[in-house]
Amino acid sequence: MVPYTGGIAEAAHGIPNSIIMSAFCYLDDTLSAVINAWLDADKPMRDAMKKSSWRTQNFSNPSTITAKFRLTETQYARIRHGLLPLEMEDKWFVYQENGRMCFHRSWTGKKIFEVQVNKSDSFYTISEITFESDYNFPTKLFRGKDGPAMMFNLLLGGVMLGLETRPSNYISEEKDILNGWNSFGTTTF
Repeated sequence: MVPYTGGIAEAAHGIPNSIIMSAFCYLDDTLSAVINAWLDADKPMRDAMKKSSWRTQNFSNPSTITAKFRLTETQYARIRHGLLPLEMEDKWFVYQENGRMCFHRSWTGKKIFEVQVNKSDSFYTISEITFESDYNFPTKLFRGKDGPAMMFNLLLGGVMLGLETRPSNYISEEKDILNGWNSFGTTTF
C-alpha cells in the first residue's frame, strides 16, 4: 500500500467541509493564531467559501444592532472557512469577504446576517450585527427586540461552532425553540 494515497485522493477530489471543520477542533489557540495571521494577510485558503460559491441576494431592508461576541483564535479559524449547504437540512450558506461574515438562507440566497469581525490582542470580536429586518424569524422567541441577536447566537455558536447555546428565556420558550429548530438546520461539526 502506498502511504501517500490520501494526499492523491485529496488533490483529485478535495477534502469534505466536515473534515476540514473537524480538524480545527484539534488545534489550540497558538496554532489557530498562525492560520488566522495567514488569512488576515489575505493569503488564500483552499476550498474556503466565497460569495460566488452559492447564489446570493443582498439585504432589502437592513437594520443594525450592537452585539458583544468574543471568539477565540480557534473558534474564528473554524468559522472563517464558511459553510456550504450539502443537504436539504443545511439551511445556511456562510462565507467571509473583506473581514465580513455573511449568512444567507440556502434556499432563497437571501442575506439574513452580516457581521464585521475585528481583531483584538488575543481574540476576535463582533460588536454589531446587520440583519434583514424584513425576514420572518422562525419562532416568536426571535421576533422581539433581542430576537435577531439570539438567533445569530444560535447560528454562530450552535450551528457553526457546535456549542450549546441557550437564550436567557429558553425554559419559558422551549417549545418554540424546538419547533423552530428545523428552520436552522441540523449541520453541526
